[in-house]
Amino acid sequence: MSKPDGFGGWFSGGNWSEPAGGCDQDGNPITVSFGSGPRSGETLMADGDRSESNFMNHGHDHYGSGNGPNDNGTSRGYYTGYGS
Repeated sequence: MSKPDGFGGWFSGGNWSEPAGGCDQDGNPITVSFGSGPRSGETLMADGDRSESNFMNHGHDHYGSGNGPNDNGTSRGYYTGYGS
């Protein structure tokens, strides 16, 4: 996946890992990104194998650490798997 223009970077200042594809416990494809620094303990998730720009431009649900504005997660309908 390539970094979209104007996003601010995954590693420098963005505090998110590069989105990675994987599968949930039922074998369904998902995309995830993990927070670091001030976003440590937070996870972004979406169904399917998504492009970075689609994923990071609110094409994901947010699961938080218990602190901050998204501490209990968001339900935008992008992740429908286990724990959603």
